[in-house]
Amino acid sequence: MPITAQELTALETRINTALAKHNVKLVLSAHFTGDRVNHVRNIPPITLAELDAMLRQVVSQHVGQILALNDQATFNLRCGNSHINIPCGLAKAAAGNGAAMHEITAITVMRNPKFYSKDPVEFHV
Repeated sequence: MPITAQELTALETRINTALAKHNVKLVLSAHFTGDRVNHVRNIPPITLAELDAMLRQVVSQHVGQILALNDQATFNLRCGNSHINIPCGLAKAAAGNGAAMHEITAITVMRNPKFYSKDPVEFHV
């Protein structure tokens, strides 16, 4: 069963609640949500539960390492169990109160155990 736009919005909200204490926001790109998450080449189809578990693990295990990257850095999130890969970008900006606000953009998503990432930085869960 395909993942709906409403389910992806709810997922984004749940993950952003967990990221808020780090002044980080996750954005799922239009390519991620509209073109790739339900693509037929993802065999078996990617499930909402898999994405939720993977992103929660990334938050709990790697958020500090991600925030240590430079502004405009790109990296890949890789799940060894589900073979889901999520190439991402990081943007850093100053918030109005002087604190830093970071945005992680999930560019695309695919299930591929042999996925080759051009980025040397990968975070495994």
